[in-house]
Amino acid sequence: SIIAPAMVAAMRDALDRLVAAQAARFGGEQRLAAIGEASQARALLEEEPVFLELLRLPLLDAIVEALLGPAAPVMQQNGIVMPPLGAEHQQQSWHRDLPYQAWVASKPLALGALTALDDFTAESGATMFLPGSHRHAEFASPDYVARWAVQANAPAGSVIVFDAMCFH
Repeated sequence: SIIAPAMVAAMRDALDRLVAAQAARFGGEQRLAAIGEASQARALLEEEPVFLELLRLPLLDAIVEALLGPAAPVMQQNGIVMPPLGAEHQQQSWHRDLPYQAWVASKPLALGALTALDDFTAESGATMFLPGSHRHAEFASPDYVARWAVQANAPAGSVIVFDAMCFH
C-alpha cells in the first residue's frame, strides 16, 4: 500500500471518467466489446494527469531504477475495470505484457506495475500470476498452471511490480 487513500479515490474517479469518455469517443461500449476493448482505457496520462502521480512514487521509482536503470521509459499505461464476479473480461486471458515473444532474456527487459484502485481479491478479479514463467519461452501446461498459479491479493493503493514477461 504505497498510494494514499485520497489519491486512490481520485484515480478511481478519473479512470471511471476516462473509460466512459473513450467508450463514447470510439462508438460505445458494445463496439469496443466486439474488439475486446470494453471496460478499459488506454493512454491514461494523455487525458488524466492524476495518473502521473504513479510515476512520482519514490518506492516504485527505486525498484524500476534498480532493475532497469535510470532511464526507463513508460511503454504503456492502461486502466482496466474488472467486471463483477463471474463475468468475463479479455484481460483475464493469460498473457505477457511483451506479447508474442517465444524467447526469454537473462534479465528484465520491462516491468509491469499493476496498481490496485480497489481491494484486489478473488471476488474482485485480482490478477493471477504464474511465478517463474518469465524464464520459459512457452506457456505452461494446464496442470502446471493449476498447481502453481498465484493470485495477487492486495489492498487498494498497492502496486504489484513484476517482470513484463511473466504470464499473468
